[in-house]
Amino acid sequence: MAQGEVLVFLDSHTEANVGWLEPIVWEIYKNRRTVIQPAIDTIDAMTLEYRKYMENMRGEIQWSLGFTFAPIPPRALLGRTSTDPILTPAIVGCCFAVDRRYYLDLGGLDEGMTTWGGEDVEFSLRVWLCGGNMKILECSRVGHIFKSGHPFAVSYDDLLHNEQRIAELWLGDYKKIFYAVHGGRVTHSTDFGDLSTIRDTQRNLNCNRFTWYLENVFPELDVPPLSSVKFGNVKNSASSLCIGIDNTSPNAFHLIQCWGSGSSSVALTKNGFLKLRGKCMGSENRYIVLKPCSIDDLGQQWTYTANQQLVWHDGKSCMMHVSDPDPATGHRQTIMLMPCEIKKEHVEFTQWTFTYSLSFSDNM
Repeated sequence: MAQGEVLVFLDSHTEANVGWLEPIVWEIYKNRRTVIQPAIDTIDAMTLEYRKYMENMRGEIQWSLGFTFAPIPPRALLGRTSTDPILTPAIVGCCFAVDRRYYLDLGGLDEGMTTWGGEDVEFSLRVWLCGGNMKILECSRVGHIFKSGHPFAVSYDDLLHNEQRIAELWLGDYKKIFYAVHGGRVTHSTDFGDLSTIRDTQRNLNCNRFTWYLENVFPELDVPPLSSVKFGNVKNSASSLCIGIDNTSPNAFHLIQCWGSGSSSVALTKNGFLKLRGKCMGSENRYIVLKPCSIDDLGQQWTYTANQQLVWHDGKSCMMHVSDPDPATGHRQTIMLMPCEIKKEHVEFTQWTFTYSLSFSDNM
């Protein structure tokens, strides 16, 4: 029914701030294939207090096809000023603006989705893969109440239905990862509805494959090897810090906040390798280091136990979060091999969780 040149989608529980609209309209005027998200601030659900939230942040997708906010990666910060738009791999559905004619050319939001969830991720992929782009404008700000629940019934099956539609529409061969992440909760035989309308849009707009998105829009989304049984951030149970690459140290690893692109995605394979960046995690002088993968190197063999310990091939040593004993490092937080049998109060420092448990058995 809308007749304006620009459509703005706003949740009912949002509050537009002063001067929020002009920057949006200007960006769309410059390029009608640009979809804009304001910076999303938070409004307290109980007190309605307005708080500034988003700064140097963008939207990202996960292999589950959920949405998350994350810090801008370092490569995107180079030369950036505070008024520059942020190219974002995805937007959240609570507030965005789009040229009306372009929105209709794209086919609008997916009407085959159910109840709630996923429409923003699907639309984000459609925009990027079909010739458009998405930006966040920090000089345009809209507050949003992030509710703890829903005022209507939301079924997890409905959300899975929506996410499966996205996988079938856009992931191509990478949908194997989506199904593996969900571990049998959703299968190829599940009814995900009629895809013909958006398939027509893909053909008419000559849309790119998902590989293009990984290479050009979201190279930070690590792809797990198909031999993986565990994958993603590796979080320590005691500190809640995650394993990351330390480019300043010959010992390769440090422990950092799990949020964003700083922490590294690690794959535990069926044959006991811990892989990242095309190499495998081994040990030198009890430090954990990266080496070229070799099936002949027993020092690269790991077992993940029911107690969430990563046990080295000797069966006695475990990966542990420690404060680096080398004073030259400033006692940075790192990982080393330590005896698995330690004091009870220290056991959590040898326990690790992965973002995903994967099962590719039914999806190859």
